[in-house]
Amino acid sequence: MKINEQFTDAFLKPYYSGEKLYGDDFDEAQITAWFEYEKEAYADLGSKDKSNYVYGYHAFNVLNGFKHLPKNVKFKNVMGFGAAYGYEIEPIKDQIENLVIIDPSDAFEQTEICGVPVTYVRPNVDGTIAFADGSFDMILCFGTLHHIPNVSKIIAEFGRCLRPNGFILLREPIITMGDWRKKRPGLTLKERGIPIGVFRKIISDAKLIVVKETICFSPIAYRLGKFFGIKMYSLPLGALFDKWVSWLFIWNVRYHRTKKFHTLAPTNAFYVLSKTDK
Repeated sequence: MKINEQFTDAFLKPYYSGEKLYGDDFDEAQITAWFEYEKEAYADLGSKDKSNYVYGYHAFNVLNGFKHLPKNVKFKNVMGFGAAYGYEIEPIKDQIENLVIIDPSDAFEQTEICGVPVTYVRPNVDGTIAFADGSFDMILCFGTLHHIPNVSKIIAEFGRCLRPNGFILLREPIITMGDWRKKRPGLTLKERGIPIGVFRKIISDAKLIVVKETICFSPIAYRLGKFFGIKMYSLPLGALFDKWVSWLFIWNVRYHRTKKFHTLAPTNAFYVLSKTDK
């Protein structure tokens, strides 16, 4: 069965309502099929060409994530989950001693990123992470979990692999990203966002502490940036504008957007998480 053949209105109702996360309760065979499809799907959208690849979210990540980390602290071991080329570490590169990137694609491998030595590791299909408890001082995962079926398993593994008082930074879409029954331009066939209520429960179930939750990534800011040819999320003022206009329309957040005014709502959640030493 193809991924979208079962998407009747009745089937979609509990998922589009935001009550459940599609894929999070898949069995082993379903997870394997999803994994094999997504393995190179993101890279195949165009990111394999490193010479033309531009990471455009530095100011956005600083404002919503990195500014909430302790200053002048070295993170000995950092994981970038689904981090591709790993360019998101640039604003904090001087605080990172070693980087491990867990990514399924062969397209991104290198030996150092921004002067930080990096090791690439392939993910396990079942969602387990092949590192001991407390192996990492920080885990970064930006825009990866919505490509993965078993999100709760991955976040639980993040919590296990994080040392006490370490940090996890996550950013994910909290909308369906369109009608799953249709091919969506610029998206892989299987990606979907994580409903905000489900996201919060997964984080709570993993016994992680929310240091900061930010609802962000306004379509208004994005479209203005495209219209004026501005790299909105690379500029501090652009990131601030996004934060302001996202707050202004936060009342309008919903998982599946079916009306024009729904499209004014922010589309992502950015989390800074930690865990206690108990």
